[in-house]
Amino acid sequence: MNVFEAIVNRRSVRSYTGEPVTDDELDRLLTAANCAPIASARFHSKHLTVITDKALLSEIEEAFGRYTGRADAHPLYNAPLFVLVSVQMADPLLPHDDWLNVLCSDAAIIVQNMALEAVELGLGTCHIWGAVRAIKADPALPGKLGLPEGFTPVCGAIFGKSETPYEERDLRRGRFGVNTIG
Repeated sequence: MNVFEAIVNRRSVRSYTGEPVTDDELDRLLTAANCAPIASARFHSKHLTVITDKALLSEIEEAFGRYTGRADAHPLYNAPLFVLVSVQMADPLLPHDDWLNVLCSDAAIIVQNMALEAVELGLGTCHIWGAVRAIKADPALPGKLGLPEGFTPVCGAIFGKSETPYEERDLRRGRFGVNTIG
């Protein structure tokens, strides 16, 4: 599969078998993450938390239920792997307001790199935002993530085996407004 095919075929997968991701698959996902372009090469300002502990995954889902008032929601969809991307929000060398967008953009690119590699590996994947907000809102959860001091979760993705196939989709042109200058 080439990159364009992975981009066209990638979809949000919300159904997982629960079968664990192999060590080799995880290594490839993390390699893809580490290939992400990072503004000003500030790699030290990003941190990945690989979560496979079922009890912690359940706690995250419970926190989401409390946060949203939807106790029956399962925002991790039984995926056996959640990779959370955190950033160092305060950098003494850079003004916070100027870098917040860059830090979050870097994190989203990390997740997208992993998602495209997941397509190549035949793993299901879905970008996760709501559960990240719930983690930050829960007083106990951030401390269970082993984050370095000063790091804040901003996005993540789930991964796992799925029976949902990646199939070629119609190219969806025209979804965004586009203007051309020049």
